[in-house]
Amino acid sequence: MNHIIIERRRQVVLKRFQNYIAPEAISGCWNWTGSGNKGGYGRITNEEGRVMLAHRWSFRRFISEQMPPVVMHVCDNPACVNPSHLVAGNQVLNMMDMWDKGRGKPRKITREQSTLTIYSREQLEQVKVLRAEGLTQMTIKKMTGISQSHVSRILNGAVK
Repeated sequence: MNHIIIERRRQVVLKRFQNYIAPEAISGCWNWTGSGNKGGYGRITNEEGRVMLAHRWSFRRFISEQMPPVVMHVCDNPACVNPSHLVAGNQVLNMMDMWDKGRGKPRKITREQSTLTIYSREQLEQVKVLRAEGLTQMTIKKMTGISQSHVSRILNGAVK
């Protein structure tokens, strides 16, 4: 009997999900028309009665019961719940995707404002040269003694 109740709940939530999608012909997105959050992501009450993000519910229902740390949108549309537009990811991949697509807002600081003023111009240039030669940030850290987080900030232009 418990299995029957769970299956009935799944069908009710699926029906509700289908009532709140508006397929878009050109992009292929299934835009969520139900409630959402400030970021534009849809929200749905799942089978357990818990509110969750609609695109994460779609991923779990149509792609995999195993939920990844992050469900990323290939289409970059937060309202989209089309399972073919969703991929498993993690926070690092999500941040890389954001920066690669120009959605990040880098915070530029001057050298005088930075805690990195302990490094000489030559050291900063050496980090950039080593990276251009294909070395990883961890290898640069080991070679220069500059922490990996500082190497990253130097390479991302946070320090001039």
